[in-house]
Amino acid sequence: MVGLAAVVTSLGSFWSSVDHSTLHLIAAYIGTVIGGITFTGSIAAFIKLSGIKWTIELPMKRYLNKPLSLLNVIGLISLVQNPQNAALGTAIMLYATASSFSLGWNITNSIGAADMPVAITVLNSYSGWALCA
Repeated sequence: MVGLAAVVTSLGSFWSSVDHSTLHLIAAYIGTVIGGITFTGSIAAFIKLSGIKWTIELPMKRYLNKPLSLLNVIGLISLVQNPQNAALGTAIMLYATASSFSLGWNITNSIGAADMPVAITVLNSYSGWALCA
């Protein structure tokens, strides 16, 4: 749940701030992306380790990670270059939320069950860093 808290905190910080400095925009964006990845990644890890035989496979899952990651980098650059455009900023932050949820699920769901303890350790660490951002 720390990942979801990081997403909500980052979005709230972005929407409530009047002065969007470059550092604030980068921190809010990174907090949203990493928080979203850790939130859905942790859910996928829990489902896999609990023995539940239910999963959702994203369409074209092998080809999603690179384009979503590249679009996140482009979104961050656009956000920093247009700090006063509230509508564009909101669209970019909502994209970051949706894409990070997809990335977290897709990346973690592709990891084998034997490697899941390492994945959970990494996700827990990332969630702390996301909330700090």
